[in-house]
Amino acid sequence: MVVLLGVLALNVATIGTPTTASAAREPVEVKLLGSGRLLDGGTVAEVRVHVRCDPTPPLLEAGVTGSQDGNVGFGEGFFLNLTCDGRRHVEFAQIQTFDDESFRRGKAYVSAFVLLCDETGAHCFSGGDTRLVQLH
Repeated sequence: MVVLLGVLALNVATIGTPTTASAAREPVEVKLLGSGRLLDGGTVAEVRVHVRCDPTPPLLEAGVTGSQDGNVGFGEGFFLNLTCDGRRHVEFAQIQTFDDESFRRGKAYVSAFVLLCDETGAHCFSGGDTRLVQLH
């Protein structure tokens, strides 16, 4: 009987407790998808990213970086036509390698970020993601 009352008390205590699903929504969400493709003989890697960003404050900066095999392929780049309207979109970003480097088929370590900031710098929000992405 004591155990049953303890379980009931625990269940009653957790009812109405806020969860992360009901918590306030972040102004920026960024999640890299697991695969990308090689372009221009490997000098460019294109990755797909789920992005949701609010229209205000305005977009200040958004970019990607990638590396592969101990800097055999290394580069940075930007999103193509990023849309910040409060809804989730699949966005494309291209990573351009430096000098004579190029990406190869296989896994690459990729980071993506989005920064929203008002003109005074008083209200800024960012989101990002880093993961291994399979390049094809």
